[in-house]
Amino acid sequence: MALFGRKRAPVAAEPEPEPDPTLPGAPAPQANGLRSVSAHRDFLLSKVQPLMPFGMRLLDAWGLSLCEDLVADGDLPPLPEAESDGYAVIALDVRDAAVGTRVQLSVRGDVQKVGSAVPVYAGQPMPPGADAVLPLAQVRREGQELSLLAPVVTGEHVRPTGIDAAMGEVLIHAGKQLDARAIGLLAGAGFDKVFCRPRPRIVVLAVGEQLADDAPASMAERRRDAASHMVAAAAKADGAQVWRESVAGTTPDDVAEVVSDQLIRADLMVICGGTAGGRDSLVGRSLKSLGQTDFAEVAMEPGGLQGFGIIGQDEVPVVMLPADPLAAYVAFELFAHPLIRTLMGARDMALSSVDCRLTMDVSGEAGLMQVVAGVITRDAQQWSVTPLDFAQGSLTTLVDADALIVLPAELGTIAAGAVVTCWLLDRD
Repeated sequence: MALFGRKRAPVAAEPEPEPDPTLPGAPAPQANGLRSVSAHRDFLLSKVQPLMPFGMRLLDAWGLSLCEDLVADGDLPPLPEAESDGYAVIALDVRDAAVGTRVQLSVRGDVQKVGSAVPVYAGQPMPPGADAVLPLAQVRREGQELSLLAPVVTGEHVRPTGIDAAMGEVLIHAGKQLDARAIGLLAGAGFDKVFCRPRPRIVVLAVGEQLADDAPASMAERRRDAASHMVAAAAKADGAQVWRESVAGTTPDDVAEVVSDQLIRADLMVICGGTAGGRDSLVGRSLKSLGQTDFAEVAMEPGGLQGFGIIGQDEVPVVMLPADPLAAYVAFELFAHPLIRTLMGARDMALSSVDCRLTMDVSGEAGLMQVVAGVITRDAQQWSVTPLDFAQGSLTTLVDADALIVLPAELGTIAAGAVVTCWLLDRD
């Protein structure tokens, strides 16, 4: 028997695995275990703030949201101006002319002499003393003489001072998205720079095998990347500055490296593909070391599995979409589109939509908001929509569609003749 025993070292307990970094504030699922579409969208919107505005040239601000009220610093127009091309006259000189009669007028440089007419073009200030314009269609010119074919009265074909805006009047309110007409108004009022939020910088990242642009791939493999190109184009249509990149590798480190490299130029990142499995997916594992993420089954079809995260030192939001083209496109419109609009500071976030009557029955699943491609027709009485068969994820079917039919989660199958909401696919 041993006189001295050896004291055994205590067995070290296995360290508890660190919990995955999860975004706080995620909404609770519904009774069916799924997160509602509206709750998921509101959750994403709560994590994004509008970009900081700065002064930019007028044309560079096209499509952007104004961040201040712009006030006229004088009457617009400042002087009466011609409304159409023609000849400026004193209406008193032609007041007695009857329709169809001819009154001789002389083309001159001013209207100080009786019977004078001065050539003007639309938008030109009226010559001193002139109070009406004879449009070209109402006169016939022979040398320096005009034959009047129809009379005018004082103020006719003249835009008076201040008709567009009076001094001190707000021309365009903050929050207005500047289109061509708004830019024309501001240019006419003398503005050459405006204070707007910049275009969001969006990086669209395709994740999956054989996705590198220079890698050999079969038609089937290239087809898998259709989603990222479609999403990038949709982001451009929303007014964003877009870069599309791809990850050819298949490990979390491969994805994490590309994501990290792209964060420097991203206000928002959209990842297409690599999300099957949620938090344990290729993308889910790659983002664990970069920031906080959230994965949820959302009550929608297609594209029920959705991912979102806030990653990197600058806390860049990232939306993770499925690789299937229709699922990715629907999820982009529902979730990424509102985020882009928020970054731009735009007031309107909803997609353009119309109510249409179904021309045939549509089968849905109760508890899921279903989105189906469709074609809209219109007659004198109503708008109608015909669902399209999207068998096997046909991209040509999506191209043929001009709307996406939204079937509410609470209704399930909907019969022909029912009124449904349709998102219009065209941005104009």
